[in-house]
Amino acid sequence: MKSGKEVPLARGLLGGEVSSIYGQLEVFLTNFHNTKIIIKRKPYIGKSDIKFSVPANSLQSMIDILCEAKEKLDALWLSNMATQELKTIRAT
Repeated sequence: MKSGKEVPLARGLLGGEVSSIYGQLEVFLTNFHNTKIIIKRKPYIGKSDIKFSVPANSLQSMIDILCEAKEKLDALWLSNMATQELKTIRAT
């Protein structure tokens, strides 16, 4: 791979499920050892874009950390919903 040549790996919009779209995530292979990650926010919400690079072999670690955070958010949400449901039942 030539120096300076980027290979697009993935791209997707952030948001849109519940609220408006607030960014676009793009992932590029910049060489055989590094991955560039960009979160484009400027066109969507007017905030500056976020750009950083990580070693390509660190992507799995990042995914694992994000999955752990998602699991904890889901558990917290379910706990909160159960508490609200109990309050509703007790009030009736």
